[in-house]
Amino acid sequence: MLAEFGFDKVVEFSFCLKALSTPEVIAVMDTTQLGTLIMKLGAAYAKVTLNVYNEIIKKP
Repeated sequence: MLAEFGFDKVVEFSFCLKALSTPEVIAVMDTTQLGTLIMKLGAAYAKVTLNVYNEIIKKP
């Protein structure tokens, strides 16, 4: 069932579920606003991941 929506291609499935479950996303009725909000959440997630990666590569 998930494959028909393209969810089988989503690498960070748990992030997507978490992002789509936030009160802000649930309150949004407009798909443009929804897309913008999801992109902001994704950018924040990517920044945190990059910071963790940078800390890991700094350690000898």
